[in-house]
This record gives sequence, C-alpha cells and structure tokens, in this order.
Amino acid sequence: MTSAEQVLQLDEMGVEFGGFIFYPKSPRYVFRTMPRPDIKKIRGKQINKVGVFVNAPVEEVLQTVDDCGLYLVQLHGD
Repeated sequence: MTSAEQVLQLDEMGVEFGGFIFYPKSPRYVFRTMPRPDIKKIRGKQINKVGVFVNAPVEEVLQTVDDCGLYLVQLHGD
C-alpha cells in the first residue's frame, strides 16, 4: 500500500490485511509517499496494517511498528 485510499478501499472489500513495504530499495517503499503519522492514522473496519521488512535491525522494526501502528510484521532476508 502506498496511500490511505488504497487501504480503505481494501477495507471496504473485506480484506483483513494490507501490506506496507518498509524496504528503501523497493519501488513501493511507503515512506516515499506517506509519512509515519499518516500511516498510524489509517483506521478501517477490519483491515490490519502489516509491515514488510528486509534485513532491518530489530530496533528499526520495533520503532516502525510503534510509529506506524502496525498489527503484524513480515520479515525477509537473512
């Protein structure tokens, strides 16, 4: 997801999980289009925000979970 509108559209369709890419090398890197406070404000009826991380330090993951109000994380890499 790269915008609040996308997340809310999925929520209206009954989707339960929406992923946000927190990997700077990805073309879908969420911080290019949305700041942390905007991500945290996103609330739907049932959608849960999932953070996708690649080889990120634990401290960075935990801080992003808190800053963005993430429900789950998906870890990739080593």
